[in-house]
This record gives sequence, C-alpha cells and structure tokens, in this order.
Amino acid sequence: MKILPATEIFQLTKSRRKQFDALEALQRFIKKDTLAAQAQEVRQTVTIGGVPTYWSPPFVAEASPYITTMSEGIKRLFLVDPKTLNVALYEGSGDLWQRRLLTQQAEMILAALPRRALSLPAVDEVASARQLSTLRKVLDLPVDHELPILHASAVSLVIDRVVLGKALTPIAADFEAWINPSSKTVAA
Repeated sequence: MKILPATEIFQLTKSRRKQFDALEALQRFIKKDTLAAQAQEVRQTVTIGGVPTYWSPPFVAEASPYITTMSEGIKRLFLVDPKTLNVALYEGSGDLWQRRLLTQQAEMILAALPRRALSLPAVDEVASARQLSTLRKVLDLPVDHELPILHASAVSLVIDRVVLGKALTPIAADFEAWINPSSKTVAA
C-alpha cells in the first residue's frame, strides 16, 4: 500500500468555516463555569454621549462591535467604531443589505439602538428551548444533542455568527471604507 503526501493543505469550505467559528465560540461559552461568566463575555461596553451601551464583540479582531435587531420584519445591523464613535446602520438580509445611516450624533444613536443595548444582560438569563433548538439547527447538531446550560445572550451570539457570518465581513469592510473615505472610495 502506498500513502502519498498531500499536494494541498486541507481547508474547510466557507460555509463549514462559518460553522467551525460558531462551534469554537460555543465551546468557549461551554467552558465558562457560570451563566454570569458567559454573560460577561457576550457584551462590549462603548460609552456614547456619556451613556454606557453594550455591543456584541466582533467576529474577528479587526472588525467592529455590532448589535442586531429586527424592526418591522427587517433585520438591522448596527456597527460602531469605538475609537471615533461612528455608528452605522445597515438593513437587509442574506446578500442584500442597504446603508441607512452613518452618524456620530449621540442622541440619534441612543434613540435608534434597541433597548437591550442600554443594559447588561441579566446574569441568570438561561437560553430558551426555542433558542437551543435554533442553535442545534444552524450548527447541524442532532435534535437530541445534549447542551449544557447556556446564557441566552451567548446562544444569540453563536447563532449570529452563523446567520451573519457571510454578510458581516463585507459589511464591516464597507463600514470601514464609509468612515475612512480616503482609504477606499465608497458611494454614499
């Protein structure tokens, strides 16, 4: 029997890479010993107009913290640059997203953010059965796969990594170009 060395390094497809990233995030949360520890990791504080706001940490180190919400059936994605306090709002889903707003005006930002962005998640907020079912579905886990007790915000963050995984990288790049027009020309 002959065993040949590989000519190419094995790499996951983009969709499987997205699943890997989400599973990796899930494992980090599972390793946390309490719901409070999980809750602490799912929010990043950004002070806007003297008011602390709480954002989901970026998927990758270079990206911006974000908040997702639904409004009248439309998915909204807020991105913030913590250094400049530029906040952008995008609306859409899948492959179609639209720029809606870019501002540093604290009043506008605070009025537009969902209420949950203005307070930390409760430390004992356990993920619902519906959230866990959705998590199993997006991660291709068996329906009866046993999951430990997870914080609701941790589960939401992992689901976001799968649902937004394809869209967030190009949107984050567009946001960066939008706030730094000299680095790349972007139509407003």
